[in-house]
Amino acid sequence: EPVSLDQGQEMGRFLLGSTVILLFPAGTVEFEERYLPGSPTRMGEALARYTED
Repeated sequence: EPVSLDQGQEMGRFLLGSTVILLFPAGTVEFEERYLPGSPTRMGEALARYTED
């Protein structure tokens, strides 16, 4: 469901550790098969590839 926020309104907070959030339009990337939600990643690793129409 769509989420509406006022300008400057807090959407979330991250405490301890690192979190990666990726936002893409639907159908524009293919994620690497080895990654599942919650899988650890390392800096510099490719997570997905851009797909051209």
